[in-house]
Amino acid sequence: MIVGSYFKRLHISKVVHCGEAAYLIYFAGIKIREQNRRVHNFTQIVLHNKPRWVTEVVPSFDTVMISFNPLEVDQYNFLKWLSQLEYFEYSSQTSNHHTIKVNYDRSKKYDLADVAKSINRSINDVVSMHTASTYTAYAVGFLPGFAYLGDTHQSMQLPRLSKPRSKVPAGAVAIADSYTAVYPAESPGGWHLIGTLADNQSTMLELDIKAGDTVAFMDCDIDN
Repeated sequence: MIVGSYFKRLHISKVVHCGEAAYLIYFAGIKIREQNRRVHNFTQIVLHNKPRWVTEVVPSFDTVMISFNPLEVDQYNFLKWLSQLEYFEYSSQTSNHHTIKVNYDRSKKYDLADVAKSINRSINDVVSMHTASTYTAYAVGFLPGFAYLGDTHQSMQLPRLSKPRSKVPAGAVAIADSYTAVYPAESPGGWHLIGTLADNQSTMLELDIKAGDTVAFMDCDIDN
């Protein structure tokens, strides 16, 4: 359904019914970063006002899915509750910051050299661009602990590999499109591998990165 004016103050652009007991709520914004900021702000609003019949709140890139107990509330009253939520700007202190130590692929075992060649930069340039940004976890999915971190430097944004690997090792640091990520477990994958977690770095599951958290990468060759 296209939402009415009473939802626009929450920057909601569309609400879609998902099965018997959930709604998918879309957020307006010119860029994904703006939409995602609104997603996480709205998530905090919902959690702050969460009635007992809301069973799950799942933020993603530009949506929030809210599940509810249909034995306690019907669709009409769910939407009525949603339309009455008071807007506020939540504090960024509700999110956590993580620093990830990386052994970048200077040995050319994976894709770092190919990435550098593709964008006509040196390997050290690519590493510098990757470590210069503070990334936001837009969403967590694909695998448990797999956080989509954006945005990578515009100069190093490449499409996914045309032939994905059948096995990407756990702890591989990768880029694709405007995102970077760390594979939390061995799996197939089509991203460009530019490094691996440092030997003394916690695993991604131990880091427990959540949507809305921020992440910085540290080059072990320089900073250790």
